[in-house]
Amino acid sequence: ASFDGKGRVETVVTASGERIDCDFAVIGMGVQPNVEIANGTPLEVDNGIVVDEFCRTNVEGVFAA
Repeated sequence: ASFDGKGRVETVVTASGERIDCDFAVIGMGVQPNVEIANGTPLEVDNGIVVDEFCRTNVEGVFAA
């Protein structure tokens, strides 16, 4: 996998060659997500707090990264 762009990340290139346009990329190699903050809330958790392509969670007005 790699990143492409002129002066900033514009595209992620996956190991299979798929190109995904993006505005930013977050790398978390070797990091275990701390989801304790989500305990007792309606936030969806699956190996981290689940977000969409805009960092929105399943709870309106709550964002995560």
